Amino acid sequence: MKRGARVAAVFAMARLAPAVAVLSCAVLAATSVAADEAPTFADRDDAAEADETERGLGFMINPLAIAAGVFGGDVDFAVLPRIALGIEGAVVQLADGSIASAVGVGLLVYPIRSRFHGLVLEPCAVYARSLREPLARFDWRANVVGFGGTLGWQWTWDYGLSLRLGVGPMRFVGGSRAPGIPIGRDGLDLVLDGSIGWLF
Repeated sequence: MKRGARVAAVFAMARLAPAVAVLSCAVLAATSVAADEAPTFADRDDAAEADETERGLGFMINPLAIAAGVFGGDVDFAVLPRIALGIEGAVVQLADGSIASAVGVGLLVYPIRSRFHGLVLEPCAVYARSLREPLARFDWRANVVGFGGTLGWQWTWDYGLSLRLGVGPMRFVGGSRAPGIPIGRDGLDLVLDGSIGWLF
């Protein structure tokens, strides 16, 4: 290469040097800013779990159940890393028109991720007692017991908001049917879980 061509190449590179320096500074600045920001649930992969801190207590309501006439909510307690216990209390109107108080217990099992994240299986049992019945007497004809479960998915954001959607069968036995979508004879109903709430 002739000397003149070498000199021209050096001058061309010298003219590009400021642009390269500015581009390098911009890349380094963006990298440092990204490193300083705390990651959110959207930035983490599934292996890292959605929350750095495990939440152990949640308060949820089910607007879908409220629309069907079941007024109440549930409290979820952490039991194991992938298991929580849900206790529900509600006031319902049975199919015969009577008002009943109801208590339900469910075991929330999260087989894929940690509790309150991802796929959730919930076997549960419900007991409803008519308010017309005296406390000192047990009348099976005025009470309802239900056994069943739901399969769904739960999303929990870093700041505590949680949404759980699920569906499943529930068999009710006793004096009257509880609110639900009948899918068969002998008290077999379809129940919907559309719970939303806050986890701590």
